[in-house]
Amino acid sequence: MLRLSLFLISMLLMASIAGAQSVPLPQAKESVVEKPTAEELDIRRQALELRSEMNLEMKAAIEQQRIAVEALVAELESAADAESELAIQRRIHETKEQGRRDLLVIQLEYARRGGFDTQVQELETRIARMDEATEKAAPLPTSRRSAQGGDAR
Repeated sequence: MLRLSLFLISMLLMASIAGAQSVPLPQAKESVVEKPTAEELDIRRQALELRSEMNLEMKAAIEQQRIAVEALVAELESAADAESELAIQRRIHETKEQGRRDLLVIQLEYARRGGFDTQVQELETRIARMDEATEKAAPLPTSRRSAQGGDAR
């Protein structure tokens, strides 16, 4: 019985291999790729140049923020009291938020220069929301004690 099963399986395999060899493979269709016009190439080149300039400016802004935050962290480590620590932590937070806003402003400037109206509107909206959130933010307590409901001394 086992021999018969093996024989049938081997015959089926051989038949499927023989059948596969006789079936013609589908021919690849020639794809027509249109070459971009000189104007399209120029637009792409300008967009790439703008993006490269923007990336360099954003990297510089990120580096400035990193340096500022590192200085504040060093200051935080040598803070004399809890109130000073909280004030420095607030400045670190504000520095990071301003850094995020600065990146959006850089993107907005380049979107305007490139004529990307949709991105300009989106970025203006994001910056406006960020500004509104900053204005609405409740002031942080001046010390840990006042944050816990005690007197600020």
